[in-house]
Formats: sequence, structure tokens, C-alpha cells
Amino acid sequence: MLAVQKMRDGCPTDAIELLKRAEVLAENNETGLAMTYNNLACYYRKSLQLRTALTFLEKALAIEQKQPMSASKADTHLNMCAVLSQLSRHDHAMAHAYQAIIIVQSTLLMNHLPNPAGLMKADKEKNAHKGSAANKDKGMEQLQNSMTSSKEFKDRIAVLTIAYHNLAVEQEFMHMYHEAVASYRQAKEFANKYLGTDDTISRNLTQ
Repeated sequence: MLAVQKMRDGCPTDAIELLKRAEVLAENNETGLAMTYNNLACYYRKSLQLRTALTFLEKALAIEQKQPMSASKADTHLNMCAVLSQLSRHDHAMAHAYQAIIIVQSTLLMNHLPNPAGLMKADKEKNAHKGSAANKDKGMEQLQNSMTSSKEFKDRIAVLTIAYHNLAVEQEFMHMYHEAVASYRQAKEFANKYLGTDDTISRNLTQ
């Protein structure tokens, strides 16, 4: 999105003009409006207008709560977590980190687990051709490799990793130190296993 790029380029005036225009254009498109509210929240958070950022995130979440569970809802919860943390509302921030984790895990399971009907059909076909157990295991391995190499899967794992890391940060603020250590460890394990040790997120978690 051009407005997001303008924010990254350090052009806040251009960014807010584009975002306000996008808000008008998305008036009858709830998905687009929720996305625009998220981007407006990012703009105001970057401008340290945290309460205004929180207001836009609440608007985005109100829209997304009426829609089927989607990956974007997890992103909104993570943005809420970040803003609430800056406002020192760490208990609420922690709750939003948990919500992000639940949503990402649910979407990963729904979208990336093998279809049971497809597995049963493949199993029957292998049995009909007297396929060996080794062939069956190889087929499952190929299916898993295909699943975990997709861009969508890795994008969601990145969000899940960040969610666990943010949860750990909030747990530290809440003096839940044992839980924080476990959450940091979980974030690192997800990153190393599914994103690779050379990924930027993985490297940041080891610093």
C-alpha cells in the first residue's frame, strides 16, 4: 500500500492524506476499512498519538469481530498489544497477544492441515496399488514439505513467532518470569524450525 510506503520513507504528510482518502473510498468495504483503520493506527502510533491509534484499532477490531476468523484479525490483535504496552496497560496487552496466538494457530490448522477426505482417498489408492509403508511415508513427507514451504504458511508462522515474543514481553512486565521464558523459547523454536536460522526474525530473537 502506497500510504504504508510513505510512512516507511518518512513522508508523514503524504501518508496521512493517502490514508484519509483510503478511508473514504473503503466506506462500503468493511474488509478494506478495517485494513485502513489498522494503517491509520500504525501512523498515529508512529506519531506517538497512542490513544488515537488505539481508537482506530478498536474500530478495526469491531469490524473484524463480525467477520469469519481471518489472519488479518491476528494482526489487529498484535497491533493492539503493541499500543496497549506503550500505554503501560500490560494485562490488556497480554490478552491481545494470547488472542493473536489463538487465531493464527486456528487458521494454520484450518488452512494447512491435509484434507482428511483427500488423505483417505490417497491411502485407498496406495493400498489398491499395493504401495509399501515406505511409499506412504514418503508421500506424507512430500505433502508436509509442500505445506511448510508456502509463502502464506511462513507469513503466518512469522506472525505467530512475533505473537509469542510479544506475549513474553508482557509476561515479563507482569512479573510472570517462568511463563515469559517459556514463551520466548516457543518463539525461537517456531522461528528456527519454520523460518530458518538465517531469517531476520530468527536472528533478532537470538540477540
